[in-house]
This record gives sequence, structure tokens and C-alpha cells, in this order.
Amino acid sequence: MNCCCGNLARVRTSWMKENPRRRFLSCVNRDGGCRFFEWEDSPLCARSRVIIPWLLRRLNALERENTRLVRRNEIYKARKMKYDYGVMLEGEDNL
Repeated sequence: MNCCCGNLARVRTSWMKENPRRRFLSCVNRDGGCRFFEWEDSPLCARSRVIIPWLLRRLNALERENTRLVRRNEIYKARKMKYDYGVMLEGEDNL
């Protein structure tokens, strides 16, 4: 579909609280002043407008927690390697 200035309209996704994950068309020249806008999807039901943002917040929280745990695990692995390496050297000195 072409917009009012003749450019091909681009499908985008809304991440606004009122319309989470709802797709719409807009002009690729919107920074140049074209204000073409048209919803591609039908409106979400009230329950979806509540559930989807909650699920996105939950997903973001779990991703942050996963990142924190991966970093913590890397620190523990590094400490264990240091400990194992130190123990190995002490054992070799006693031979």
C-alpha cells in the first residue's frame, strides 16, 4: 500500500500501552513530514491490553534475572578455576 506522498507504507508494531503489539502502516518518510498512518490489525480486547504489557514486563524481568545469574555463574567459575589452579600448584610442590 502506498501512502499519500506516494511512498510504500511500511508495517510497524506499536509498543504503546494502549495498543501493545498492534500492527500499523506508516510512511517511510515520516521524519520528512508525511503523517500517513493506518491500523493494520483490529483493536485488541480489554483483557489483551492488560495481559500483553504484563507479559512483556515479566519477560523483561526474567531476562534481567537471567543476565544477572549468568554473570554470577561466570564469577563462580572463575573463582573455582583460581582455587583449582592454586590447589594443583600446591599439590605439585609437595611431590
